[in-house]
Formats: sequence, C-alpha cells, structure tokens
Amino acid sequence: MTSKELIAAAKSWKSVDQETAWQDVDMLANYILATVREDDDEAITEWWLLQNNFYDSQQYGNDAGIFSLDLTDSDDTLCWNFATNKAEIWIGSRYITIPLKTRGQIRNLLKALGVEVDNAKT
Repeated sequence: MTSKELIAAAKSWKSVDQETAWQDVDMLANYILATVREDDDEAITEWWLLQNNFYDSQQYGNDAGIFSLDLTDSDDTLCWNFATNKAEIWIGSRYITIPLKTRGQIRNLLKALGVEVDNAKT
C-alpha cells in the first residue's frame, strides 16, 4: 500500500458509505500487518543485532559494544555503538551518527539505505 492509498483509505473511512469503509479498514489492517513488526518498539540488544546479520566488531579491533553490518562490498558499514546508543553509518572513511532507540528504527534506516530487511529475524 502506498502513502497515497493509505490517505485515500483514511478519507474514505470518514465517508458514510459503510461498504467502502469496511473494504478500506481491511486494506489498512493488511497494510499494518505487512509493515509493522511486533518488536518494532523494543530496545536494540546484542542478541537481536547478532540475529540480524550484525557481527561483533571487537574481533576486528574495535571497542567492545560495537556491532557492524556491511552495507556493500566496499567499506560502507552500519554500526551500532552501545556506548553512545547511536547508529554510525560509515561511507568510506566518513561517518555520521544517528540516535536511535528501537529495532523498528534500525529496520527503517536499513530500508532507507536500500538494504533488504524482509529477512530480518525477530
């Protein structure tokens, strides 16, 4: 469901045509079930990162508490730093930090970076 379809469904729900409104409710329910994961609001943990293809970067000389996920075949990497509770996106030798709190936010960031997240485990 696109954002335009979601807005159209919400507007339609406001109408008095109950048959159309119930079809839209069904469409909205399907959208929610397809896009929202049960653990989206849960905290980011070491276990969850490891279950979702991140690796413990300490084995490669980084500080403890940093977990990484390679984004491309080059040096582009997404790191989660437990010391700062921030995501770090490394593109070559440059990086930016992004304060995130939940698993859903990590999934959304990966999706925005073009990384397939459908296979992410929960």
